[in-house]
Amino acid sequence: MTQFRFAVGRESTAAAPLTLAPSGSWRLFAAWLFASVILIAVVGGCSSSSATHRDASADSSALADQLGTSDAVLDVAAADLETSVDNDADSVGDEDLADSLVGADGTTEASDTSMDAGDTGDTSADAGDLVPGCPSVSSPMSAGIVESPLLTEISGLIASRSQPSILWVHNDSGDTATIYALDRSGALLQRFRLNDETAVDWEDLAIGPGPSGGVDYLYIGDIGDNAQSRPSVMVFVLPEPTVDGLEEEVLVESSSVLHLTLHYPGAKQNSEALFVDPASGDLYLIAKQTSGAAQIFKKAAPHQDGDDVTLELVGTLGVPNALVTGADISVDGARIIVRTYNKAFLWERDGASIVEALTKPTCTVPLPSQPQGESIALDFDGSGYLTISEGAKPTVYRLDFDL
Repeated sequence: MTQFRFAVGRESTAAAPLTLAPSGSWRLFAAWLFASVILIAVVGGCSSSSATHRDASADSSALADQLGTSDAVLDVAAADLETSVDNDADSVGDEDLADSLVGADGTTEASDTSMDAGDTGDTSADAGDLVPGCPSVSSPMSAGIVESPLLTEISGLIASRSQPSILWVHNDSGDTATIYALDRSGALLQRFRLNDETAVDWEDLAIGPGPSGGVDYLYIGDIGDNAQSRPSVMVFVLPEPTVDGLEEEVLVESSSVLHLTLHYPGAKQNSEALFVDPASGDLYLIAKQTSGAAQIFKKAAPHQDGDDVTLELVGTLGVPNALVTGADISVDGARIIVRTYNKAFLWERDGASIVEALTKPTCTVPLPSQPQGESIALDFDGSGYLTISEGAKPTVYRLDFDL
């Protein structure tokens, strides 16, 4: 929120002669005097007409325009005179940003300076009425806290289907190539490091079928590209490890990992969301775009180590202006959930293909207020969904569908 500060004189107990320097001090005094007079006139006018706080804010913004003076100059004037009066004023840009950061529960989320360059908040459609028949969802419930100091930038989250008590997570860029197994309360049980691999910008985690039938595979999306400069991105695919807690860290040998090198058709993209069709094994990525509808890309199954392919552009998301940060699909493929920093969208496929479903308008479902929520996962049994924010000691939130 921008604050305009107008300096006003402090009443003195003893009169003193007024001396005006002929250079910068005179100009500063004149600016202060003009600002003070205008402020008194504005405040008086607002009081007499019972104007709202927002009207006063608009007047202050207009005053700043008339003066052609920045907040910083006005602050200097206030400091020189050792006093100031704060007058809160929301500029149009700040007002739009604040609106875009309002969480599902009506609280305003903290603006996060670690958001990507160009992110101005989500302006996608508001809650729940895009289509009729949206499901009822419970209020967010805390399941616990992730206490581990190793996990301060969780951006990928998935619920294990074969080990129902396990949640898989990973950090954003800056960590080693490591996935972490948590219990449902957020306690760290075990970590698995991909040996001889690097993590450029890991952004999302998916689960689905792979080369061997009857085995769940984890798909780790090294797909972030804020600068949109990477010639290709990478998805690591490995059989879901068994969590036994016998060792703090387990090395996953590169020979057991599939390496999928992916190129975009046309312009390079930044993506933070991927999921795998539980029936076909097709891999889907959703671009994170600051304007317009987010593009949907596909790599068709089967997947083999060393694949180096150009993704297929298959459609655009049915929700405009959504800064997509995570996605998941239910084990039966019937539901797809996609989130932004402060909203989540749920698609019921009802027999439609994945692309047919995602390109249509859909329901908005609630999210908790989070410092920087990016991850989302549908639970293994379809009963609800989970989310964990980036930041130290984040809360594990669960929201249940009213089945």
